Amino acid sequence: MPSFAHRFEESLHRAVAYANARKHEFATLEHLLLALTHDQDAEEVLKACKADIKQLRKQVTKYLDEELTSLITEDEDDAKPTAGFQRVIQRSVIHVQSSGREEVNGANALVALFSERESHAAYFLQEQNITRYDAVSFIVNGKQSVKSVSPTLVKDELPTEENPSFEMFVSYAWGDDTPEGKLREETVEKLCASAESRGLRIIRDKDKLKIGDSISEFMRRIGSGDRIFVILSDKYLRSPNCMLELSEIWRTSKQEGSEFMRRVKILTLPDAKIRNPVDWVRWAVFWKESHAELESLAHEHGIGILGEHGHRRLLQMHTFYTQVADILGTLSDFILPKTFEDLEKHGFGDLAK
Repeated sequence: MPSFAHRFEESLHRAVAYANARKHEFATLEHLLLALTHDQDAEEVLKACKADIKQLRKQVTKYLDEELTSLITEDEDDAKPTAGFQRVIQRSVIHVQSSGREEVNGANALVALFSERESHAAYFLQEQNITRYDAVSFIVNGKQSVKSVSPTLVKDELPTEENPSFEMFVSYAWGDDTPEGKLREETVEKLCASAESRGLRIIRDKDKLKIGDSISEFMRRIGSGDRIFVILSDKYLRSPNCMLELSEIWRTSKQEGSEFMRRVKILTLPDAKIRNPVDWVRWAVFWKESHAELESLAHEHGIGILGEHGHRRLLQMHTFYTQVADILGTLSDFILPKTFEDLEKHGFGDLAK
């Protein structure tokens, strides 16, 4: 079994100390990330990936001070590592062991953090344009600097027999018995039929997911799709699952408007109010209030009451209210399809028939 490098042990103690200093009941991935920015081995990776380490420390510190107030407790015991924190350590050990090495260090933990894709720790790293591929490349090859672009961002080939890996998805709020719900379902049915008539295939959750499949894994797969048709509606903007898909697309586009719009083909239905900054802010307020309601319950009864999935949803809501105005603002800066026929031309016009 690999042992921990002395510097890494110090980083783990430092992460818990950061939580204790703030009277946090739990030591989270963000406490760990802040500790790793002071870990020599992890710092070398960050520098090689051209991260602004000072800015990263500032962002994470602000998050710990302002966004985790629900973790504050009067209990004087040491903070307990969250399940995510423990998974990162376990993953680091497994990776080191499988590579035949004998010591786990901060660089290994930094790489393992990327697998916690829904955490703010991973989000902060992505904001620095650091990828897991970059970090691993430096550890394996020892390059002085690494600069890569995510394969999703550079893959510009269209679907052909030689490129069957090109994937198209549709992201939408499921239909219901209301007129708006029937319109959403009808639009998606027509879209999938239109694709099939062109010899193309749109991957749809209702067709792909089976009993026992992970919904969140499928949503992340949508976020990494080559082309995603988004049927934007009022229900979509109120749905945590739909918003997670949209935020994943935004994240994997590295929050760049042109890349986001290259991959996404959007049809805005009549009930979706996204025309101006007032609308954008109202949606941000909607998610901020939803976040505050859940956070208030956690603060009143203890963060442990949320469980792992509840805590993850709390983090997602924070992401929604901090990003939704930027996403909707980006949409307003581009000419979008106004009719289903426009969506067909815009979404399929450049694809092989």
